Amino acid sequence: MTISVLIVGFVAMDEESNWIEGVMLVGVYLMLAIVFFFLPA
Repeated sequence: MTISVLIVGFVAMDEESNWIEGVMLVGVYLMLAIVFFFLPA
């Protein structure tokens, strides 16, 4: 969870975007989806 927050902060810091940053954000989305899928209800 902490890693995903750091990646999003890193991407938003320079206020520009390119395809590799988009791939990083998709990876963050997948990490969060996996974390929340395996959390106990």
